[in-house]
Amino acid sequence: MQQEQALAVVYDLALTIGREITLDALLTRCLQRFMFHTASPLGLVLYHPGPAEDDLRHCTLLKVIGNFALQQRGRDVSLSLPAPLFSERSQYIDQLGQVAALQHSLPVSGSLLHLPIDSQHSLWLLFAGNQPELPLGLFTPLLLNLSKSIKLCRDSEKLQQHYEEENRHARAEAAQARQFNSALLNAIPIAVYYSAIDGTLLGCNATFAQLSGLSPENICGKTVDQFAHVDWFNRNPAYRCQLLRDGELPPFTLRGVDHSGAEKLMLCHKNLFFDLQGNANGTITALVDITQTTQAEQSLKASLVQTISSLSRAMASRDRSAASHEKRTQHLALRLGQMLGLSADQLEGLQLASVVHDIGQIETPSEILTRPRRLTREEFDLVKLHAQTSYDILKDIDFPWPIARIALQHHENYDGSGYPQGLQGDAILLEARILRVADSVEAMLSHRPFRRSYGLEETLARLGNGSGSLYDPTIVSACLQLFRQDGYQIPAAN
Repeated sequence: MQQEQALAVVYDLALTIGREITLDALLTRCLQRFMFHTASPLGLVLYHPGPAEDDLRHCTLLKVIGNFALQQRGRDVSLSLPAPLFSERSQYIDQLGQVAALQHSLPVSGSLLHLPIDSQHSLWLLFAGNQPELPLGLFTPLLLNLSKSIKLCRDSEKLQQHYEEENRHARAEAAQARQFNSALLNAIPIAVYYSAIDGTLLGCNATFAQLSGLSPENICGKTVDQFAHVDWFNRNPAYRCQLLRDGELPPFTLRGVDHSGAEKLMLCHKNLFFDLQGNANGTITALVDITQTTQAEQSLKASLVQTISSLSRAMASRDRSAASHEKRTQHLALRLGQMLGLSADQLEGLQLASVVHDIGQIETPSEILTRPRRLTREEFDLVKLHAQTSYDILKDIDFPWPIARIALQHHENYDGSGYPQGLQGDAILLEARILRVADSVEAMLSHRPFRRSYGLEETLARLGNGSGSLYDPTIVSACLQLFRQDGYQIPAAN
C-alpha cells in the first residue's frame, strides 16, 4: 500500500471514529470503514472482559456486519472463542478452517485480521482467502482512539440511562403527586378553584363543582366572565391586584346562591402559587362555607343581647336614674370608640359592656346609692365592691367579648390608683379605659342626690385635669375634641 493511500485510510478512519456519539453508531460506522478499506466481507466487534478459561475467551458480540444469521440473533450474542486468537498486538491468522474450536462458534474459513482495540475489545476482519497486504502498524493509533471513543460512548450512554431513569422517577413522582393533589382537593369539603396568572381558569375540585354546578371540564381554559350566572367567582380586580402586589390578601366574604338555589355565605381565601423559578404562576381560591356558623353566631349574639337587656331591665326596676346613666354612657363610649378606630366587633362588645358595667350595684343597698350627702369611707368602700360583683355576675356568661373584664376594670385609673386591682396604663383593657372616661363624663354632667350637675365646661376642665392620672390621655384628647370641636351633645337624661 502506497503512503498516500495509507494516509487517506488513516484520515478516513480518524474522522469516522471521532464523529459518532452512541456506541452502536460508532461500532457500525467504524466496522463498515475498516471492512471497506481492507475489502473484508465479514467484520466483528467483540467484548471480552474476563480472562480465558480452558483456552477459551467468553465474548459478547457487540456488532457484526456480513453474516445474516448472526445479525438476526441480535446484539450481545455470547460466543466462546479460542484464546490464542486474542493477541495483545494486531496479527494475521491464516487457515481458520483448521481451528476446530472456532467452527463451533463462527462458520468461517480463510484468514483473520485481529485488531485489539484494548484489553476488553477486539475488532475482527475475516477474509475468504488470504489476507491483503496491509501495514498493521497503521491501525495502532486508530485503535487507541477507538478505545477512548468506546469508553466515552459507554459513559455517555450510562449517563443518558441515568438521566432517563431519573426522568422516569421524576415523571412517576410528579404523576403520583398530581394524583395525590387531585385526591386531596376532591376529598376536602372546601370549594377550591385555581386559575393562571392571566385569569384563565385551570380547574376546580368536586366541592366547587357541587357548589357552582360546573365541572373541571366546563371551566378549564375559560375565564370567569364566561360564567356570569355563577356567584362564586370573585370578579373584583382590586383583590387580584392587591394579591399580586402584596403577595397576600386578607380573607373576605362572598354572598350568593349555590347550584340548588340555596343562599350561602362564603369566606374567601386567595393565595398565589409559583413556578420553579419563584415567579407567580397563578392563584388558588378556597371558599369556606360559613353560612351555618354565621347564623349560629348571630343567634348566640341575639341571645346574649337579650341577656344584657334582661340585666339592664333588672337594674332599671331598681333605679330609673341608673338605666338613664347606662344609656348615656353607652352613647358617649361608642362615639369615643369610633374616633379611636375600634373595629365593628370591638364596638359591639363596648356597647354591651356599657349597658351592664354597673350591674354589680344590684347588690349595693339602694339607700346608699340615693343618699343625699357624700358617702362615708365605709359606705364608699361598700360601693366600690360593685366592680368585682359585676365581674362575678358576668364571668360565667359565654360572651364573645371580654364583657366581664371590662366591667371589672372600668374604675381602674391610668396611673394605677383605681380599683379593684390597681391596674395601670395598657394593663387596663382599651374598652375599660374608654368606659372610664365616658362613665365619669356622664356622671359629672348629671345631677346626683348629693350635688347638682357640674355643667359642660367644668366637666371638661375636670376631665383635662385628670388626663394621665385618672384617664388615658389619648382618650381624653378624643373626648375634648368630640365636645369642643365636633359639637357633640350627650343625650338628655330620661
